[in-house]
Parts: sequence; structure tokens; C-alpha cells
Amino acid sequence: MNFKKFYLLSACLLVTMCLSAQETLKLLGNWDYKRKALAYEKINAAICTTNGYVIAVGETEGQSYKDIDGLYIVIDAETGSTLQWKKIGRDGNQSFSSVIQNHDGTLTLLGYDEVKSGDRNGWIVDVDLEGELINREPIGGPDNNDDEIFDAAISPEGAIMAVGVQDIGKTNKPWIVVRSTSGELTSVPATNLPGSIHSLTSTADESFVVIGSTEDRDKAHPNQIWVMKIGTNGENMWNDIRYFGDKGFQEGADICLDPLDGNYVLAGVTNSQSAGHSDMWVLKIDEHGDIIWQHTYGGSAADVASCIVPLATGGYAILGHTWSHLPRTKNSAVQLILLDADGSKVDSEYYNIVEGRGDQIGCHLVESLVSDEVIMVANSSREKDYNSLTLLSTITYRFQTELTRNQGDDDTYGSDANFDFQVSESSFIDANQNNYLEADERGFVLLDVTNNSDRVANGVHAVVTSNEQMDLTYWDKVYLGSMGAGQRKTVRVPIQAQGAPRKGSYDIQINIKADGISAASTTAKIASNRPEPANLVVNKQLFSPEANAQAGQPITLTIEFENIGGLPTDQVVADLHIPAGVQSLQSERLKIPALAPDEKYTTTFKFSYQEGYANSMLNIRLETPSSGSMVGIKRSFNYVVSAGKSIAKQIPETGNQMDIIWTSHDLNEFRTIDVDQKEINIKAIALANKELSKRNFAVLINGRRAQGQKLDESLLTPPENQLRGRVQQAYTDKVKLSDGKNEIQIVYYDENGKEIIGKSTPLIFNYISKDAPNLYVLSIGVQHEDLEFTVNDAKAFASMYQKLRDEKGRTFKKVDVKQLVTTEATTENNIKRAFLDLSKDKSIKDNDLVVVFISSHGKVIDGDRYVLLPSDYNAQYEEVTTIDFNEDILKRLRSVDGNKLLFIDACHSGSAGSRSFSDAAASKMMNDLISATAGMEIFASCGDNEYSYEDPSWGNGAFTKAILEAFNNEAVDIGGKKLHADIFAEVNGTKDQGSDGVITIEELKLFVQQRVPHLVQSVKKRSQNPTNKSTDLLPDDMGIYLVN
Repeated sequence: MNFKKFYLLSACLLVTMCLSAQETLKLLGNWDYKRKALAYEKINAAICTTNGYVIAVGETEGQSYKDIDGLYIVIDAETGSTLQWKKIGRDGNQSFSSVIQNHDGTLTLLGYDEVKSGDRNGWIVDVDLEGELINREPIGGPDNNDDEIFDAAISPEGAIMAVGVQDIGKTNKPWIVVRSTSGELTSVPATNLPGSIHSLTSTADESFVVIGSTEDRDKAHPNQIWVMKIGTNGENMWNDIRYFGDKGFQEGADICLDPLDGNYVLAGVTNSQSAGHSDMWVLKIDEHGDIIWQHTYGGSAADVASCIVPLATGGYAILGHTWSHLPRTKNSAVQLILLDADGSKVDSEYYNIVEGRGDQIGCHLVESLVSDEVIMVANSSREKDYNSLTLLSTITYRFQTELTRNQGDDDTYGSDANFDFQVSESSFIDANQNNYLEADERGFVLLDVTNNSDRVANGVHAVVTSNEQMDLTYWDKVYLGSMGAGQRKTVRVPIQAQGAPRKGSYDIQINIKADGISAASTTAKIASNRPEPANLVVNKQLFSPEANAQAGQPITLTIEFENIGGLPTDQVVADLHIPAGVQSLQSERLKIPALAPDEKYTTTFKFSYQEGYANSMLNIRLETPSSGSMVGIKRSFNYVVSAGKSIAKQIPETGNQMDIIWTSHDLNEFRTIDVDQKEINIKAIALANKELSKRNFAVLINGRRAQGQKLDESLLTPPENQLRGRVQQAYTDKVKLSDGKNEIQIVYYDENGKEIIGKSTPLIFNYISKDAPNLYVLSIGVQHEDLEFTVNDAKAFASMYQKLRDEKGRTFKKVDVKQLVTTEATTENNIKRAFLDLSKDKSIKDNDLVVVFISSHGKVIDGDRYVLLPSDYNAQYEEVTTIDFNEDILKRLRSVDGNKLLFIDACHSGSAGSRSFSDAAASKMMNDLISATAGMEIFASCGDNEYSYEDPSWGNGAFTKAILEAFNNEAVDIGGKKLHADIFAEVNGTKDQGSDGVITIEELKLFVQQRVPHLVQSVKKRSQNPTNKSTDLLPDDMGIYLVN
């Protein structure tokens, strides 16, 4: 190969030189890295990957020093450190002109492969981040013809389109290659293209917009730029080709999509309007290809644009080279120009590559995702006596208006102001698209992030973590760059299985940060093709009597087993081991039948202890053998014989290196203790083979180390007399509880603080504040012949709140749920009596929550009375067989203390064939009454002059279905967007974007008022818009339901 024809390379990532920036721009140097090459080297393109790396590709001297290989470089974009520098090639010549980051985190390198002279083919190579080869595919035309790929782009779904040139014999023709999301590689017919292709960009609708140039011999459009929107099968999506240019010479160089407005910006060269030999030419066109604005940039000599990129905070950066920087110069200099959103020049600067010789040529430009920097690649023409030089550096740019705006944000919001970010529901996409991660398979978690704030968010990135021991790898950071107000971006977290998955599913936590502040978070689930193995556990245990039985008195131990795995268990035998002095009253071997996933089985064991039993606590051990992939159970159950016995005698005899035994709280009653204090003192006895250190103790709350644990609040007594050959020490600490359940476990770490070598049995402390409110729920569903789901609605609503009762109320001290759904229970007298009882219930306090749900027919009688129809309604005696909505319900509720929440679904369509039976005007009457009511929060199923609809496909009325979805925090699709109810969280006393498990009035209102209209319009083709009456008594951020 004749190396005189090649260029000396210097790759500059915005070369750090002395810049005379105008006052509208601020340029700050970051890192500067130089590598002195010992042989020929050239970089053609670079990208910034979403994990914060710069990937540069090109060509370098091959292994035999007589040919060239592809070049692959990985650099840390934040520090400038080189992480990988690799040759990728084989016999002959290989080179890369473009690089794409795939959605699964792999890289696709594109260029040419020339194994023998005169037979050059396009080359597509897939590698991982380390540059390890995954796949390589030469593609081209007949032998002895030259084909080459210049540029490529990837669609939102992951299809790649590459463009280049193909030698078909006597002439070169434009060439398009498409690789589908399934990996199928095809050449797309390009016979309808008017000239050569230079570059392309992807679009949101899975198409691509390409730019090229016509030739001089094109009589209709000689020497002009052409742009065309192409589908993956080569179809013309615009049904036309857009031409740009005038008399003279024009050439297209690059095109990009502006993510802020969805339009396109293209860069090229023109001499038809230039001040010198030629000028840089930039045009902005809309989604149909029509010009929005155009500008030229240049001096007295030639100016050439090579590349253009949109900047995340608005505006554009152009890279090229110019001969206008010095009078009568023979060699060009690299030029960078910064534009605002309207194409007006903000600043520009010239760059000379240090130690470079000949022309300095701007080659490629990309914006960094890590910070406000642009990454530039430039080359200088090579001279025989000078080796290649690689210079990598960055410069931070910032428009002065943006700096001023951010300063104003600090003044308005404070430097720690929160952002309003919304995160969509996540999905998992794998390589073979079956939605299951298989052995060694790659994939990615997909979700959208929207900046709902009214200001720009900088440094947006996702932090990815997991609390599980995982046999898969994932990127722990995904950078998005800056995000404008209202802008939405897609997050893709690459995932790869390490061997065969050992679990059926995995959870990863994704926390979105902006300007260093947590802005939103979500949990993504990754399913594998391996079901969870059978997993038999002890779910509950209970002694009867609870404690302190007399000697010889039978004691019953009730044990509930559950299979929490994904496969059935085998039949197993559980062996019980009792201490000396304890007598079993039945077989000590329990037979447990095979259990399906989630199936439970309860059994009992009876025993007694003998007179003279010396210990105050007896320990019964249960063991089951391991079977296949199912791990055996080893559990201990402690029964308090006498509270006055010595603590030391409670210690069971075990072979463990260390035991930690609770002494402050008993292990009975399902290991759950109800407390009404926010802070509790805990105490345990630790037995070990040597003296323990206080610093190695820790308290786990719900599996996580207690935050803010202070060493000065914990105490460890000096070693006491040895007990059963081990040192005895007492550990005490103070723990702050969260609302609801807190699983507390005392653990002891090894000397390195990494491995737990001793731990207590977990205890569950259910914290219910002394001031916690009570919850009262009344749910009424009246059956009517023409309404199918009123009873279902009321039952489902009551069931949601009964779940809270099953969970001991969580943050409610008491949960009282009453439902009226039978024909007998929903008569006129019984419904009126239920509201009368509520109004007279003096146990309801000011801070209690009273929730009422009604689903029935409603109508207007006597011209101005809105009534509900009970099950014994009689049209001939309406006066005495209806429920007056104002007198019998609203007035009764006004006299009830506490916070009142009313859901009313009573303007149903159907009406037994009679419009007058439930006239749509009744909804207006009902809403007028609601608007005049104070002292409660009221949700009505529809607006004025509307009906309330139900449908078999919903299984409920639309209003109730939306409420149930909100309480379950289900993600639903509305107009192509995922929506769920729990979208706000309280952080340091302030509302923030995120999920906290509590559905508030505001969250329910936002969800229902979007979900119901969409449901009804989609299925019934009608309008139904729920209304809400708010009062100052019930704030929007008041919690009304706790997501299970």
C-alpha cells in the first residue's frame, strides 16, 4: 500500500487552544489527552455512549505493517482516560467509517473489508465495549468490485440503516444496507436515488432521512443537495425528493434530527451565495422537507462544512475546515461554529492540530452526554517525515442565556430545587424478542423519562442498582445529557445474562437524577425463561396457649407452610426436634403434601413439658431435607415457659459460631409486635467464640442497613462468664421505625465489614402511631335489572379497603369495612339506616377517614329533587321508596366528624329502556348538589348532562374500574402513553416526582379524570368525564389508599 496517499491523523475532541470567545459563549477546558502514535493511524468517527464512554473508530497500521486494520478506541468521557485501544482486522485492508451503539450496549462498526486488492466489500462488525468480537459480516456486490459503507444510523426499535457506495461495474452507485431488529441483513434497492449519498439520520417513525448530492450531468437539478425520507424497505416516505440549491455548485455533507422540535437540520457547501470561493451552508427543514430557515457562513476563501449536531440546550454546532482564517494560506484549518436555534452565529473558532502538517480537515462531531461538551474529530494531511499524532480533548460550552437562566433558577427555587420528572412503565426487550432472558442472551430495559419542569435539567442520568445477588450484568449508569422543559427521552439499560439464569425474574432499581438531585425512580422487572424453583417456607407459626403453659399442659404449635416458588414442591417430611424435658404428644415427623406455586398448607404439633423443666424458654427445631433444587428448611420456634427464668438459660444449644438471641422482645405471634412509639429500644444476647466489637454490629430494617445509625446510641457490654463454652455479651440499640411494617434483624459482620457471620431471628414491628386515624368504609351497590355491575363495583371497592384491614390497617389503627350489596341490605330503609348510624357514631374522631361508595340508578323527581333508587324502588310510590341524595346522604355525612370521602356512581345509562328514568340532566342536578356541599371530598362518575357507562369487557363500570386500577397502581395505556396513579412522593416534607405507595386525592383525581374518558370513548364512543368537588378541609396531598 502507498502510504503517501494517506493522511496524518490527529483526532481532537474540541482541541484545547487559546480561544477568543465572544461574550455570548463560555468555553471551559475539561481534559486533554495525547497519544504519540508510532505508525500510521487515522480516526474517522466518534460517538458518546450512554454509559459515559467515547468510542472512536478508524484505521491503523496492520499486524504485518503492509496493510491496515480497523481501529477501536474507548475513552472515559469524564476523565479522558483511555480504556481500550485495539486493532480489528485480518488479511488485507480494513477500515471503519462509522460506529453505532446498539440498544443492548454492544457496538456496530461499519466500513470496508478488502481481503484482496480490487475486491472491497462493505464490512459490519459487532463488538462488546471491550472490543471483543461478537459477529462480523462482509457485504457487497460481485467479486472484483469495490463497495464501502460511509455512515449509519439506528432507529428507535433498533434497526440499522447504512449508506455508502457500490461499484457495479462501470460506475459507482449509491448503496443502502439495512439490518433488521432480528439481525437480517439486506441491500435496499437504490435505483430511484438521484445521486451519491453522504449521511443519514433516523426518525421517530422507524424511517430514515438521507442526504446526498446530484452530479453535474443531472439536467434537472445539477450539483444540488437532495434529501429524501426512506423506509427500511427503500420506500419513499415523502413520495418525493427535496432538492436544495441554485446555479453553481452545492454539495450535501450531513443531516441531523433536532430532538427539541422534530425538524431536520442539514449542512453542506454552496458557492451560489458565497462571499468567497465557497461557504458553509446550513438549512433547517420541517418534517415534510420544506425550508424553515437557511444561512451561509464563510470568509473570503473556501469554507467547507463536514458535520452538524444539535445541542441539548438548544442551537447547533458545525464542524468543517476553512482557508479564510489567514490571507493567501495554502493549508486549511479546522473550524467550529456555534449557532443559536434560529441559525444565527453565536461564536466560531479556528484550530490547528499541534504538530500536524498540510491541510487540517474537520471530520466528525458529536455532543457528549456526560456534560456540555462537543467531541470533534479532525485530520491533517500526512507527510513522509512526520508520524501520526492522536490528540483527544474536550471543551465545555454554555450559552450565556443558559447560564443566566440557571442562575435565576437558583435564586427562585434554591440550589437544591426539585425537578418534576415522570417515568413511564418499563419493559424488557431481549435479543430473540420472546421477552425472556436466556443463557448468555443480551437485552435491555426500556422506559421513557419526561421533564415536566419549567426549566432545563442538566446532567440527567439514570443510576441503576439491585439489592439482589444477580447472575446478570447491567450498566450502572445511563446518561441522557441535558433535557429541556417538557422534553422526553428514552432510557435503555443494557442487560446480559451470565450463563443460564438461575432465577425466574430479577428486579433492578432505576433512579433518575438531574443536577445531582433525585428526580424520579422506578423498579424494572426482568423475566427469564427459567421459572423460580419450588421454595417451601414457613409462612406463619402460632403457639396455643401463647405462653406460660403449666407443666403437663398440652401446647399446640400451628405451622403454616407456603410454596413461594414458581414450580410445584415434592411431598416432603418435616422432622421436629424437641429438647430434653419436653414430651411430644404425637409423631415428631410431619408429612407435607406437594404444593403448587402459592399454595399453603397448615399442620399442628402437640407437646408438653415435664415438671422440673429448668429453662424459661424451650426451643423446638424444624428441619426438612433438600430436594432437587429446593433448599431444605431449618427453623426454630421458642416458647416462653416462665418469664422469671434466667435469660442465659434461654440460649438454645446450636453448633453455630455465633448466636444472637432477642431478649427485649418475644418471638411469638408470627414474630409480629404492634408498637405505637416511633423509636424503640432493642436488646439481644450474643454468644461467640471470642470477644465481639460494637462497630461490627448493625441493625437491618426491611433488609437494609439502618440509615443514620449512631455508635453512641448502641451499647455492648464487656464479656461475661462463658456460657456453654462461648463468650456472652449484651447488645442494645435504639431504632427509628417507619410507618407500617418494619422487619428488624440484628447482625454481626466479619472484620472486613462485608460478610454477615451472625444474625438474630427477624422480628416484625408494626408501627401504628397513637395518633393514627381509624378508617370507616361504607360500600353500597344496588342491583337493577338493566345494570349488570353495580354490585360488582361495590364489592370490589370494599375488597380494596378490606386488604388494608387484613394488613392490620398499616397506618390505620382500626379498619371498619361495611358493604350493602344484597337485595335485602339495599332497601330504602336499610340504606337510610346505614347513613343514620354513621351520623350518630361518636367513636369517629376528627382525624379519622370515612369513605363512602354508592353505585345505583339516580333520577330527578318533583322537578328539583335528586334521588337514588334502592332495591325496593316502586315507581308508583317514589316519595317513600327513594333515597334523597341531599337529605338522606349529604346532610347525614355533614354531621359526621372526621374526613369524609364520597364516591357516587349514579347516573347510569340503560334506564330500562326509558330516558326519563335516568335522564342525563340528572347528572347536572347531582353535580349542582355536590358543588353546594362543604366539609367533604366528592368524586362523581360523570359531568353535567352525561351518563355513566359499564361494559362486560371491563367487569365494572368505567368509573369503578378506573378507581380499582388507581388503587392497584396499575399501568394503563392512554393514547400510547403509560399512566399509573402513584406518581408523587414526599421527600423531606416536599412533594416530589416518584412512587411512595400512597394514593392521594390529587393522584386519584389526575388518574381517574384521564382514564375514564379514554375507556368510555374507546369502547362506547361516548363521553364520560368524572368530576371532583374539593374543599379546604381535605388537602390534595391527603392519602386515601395504601398500595398493597
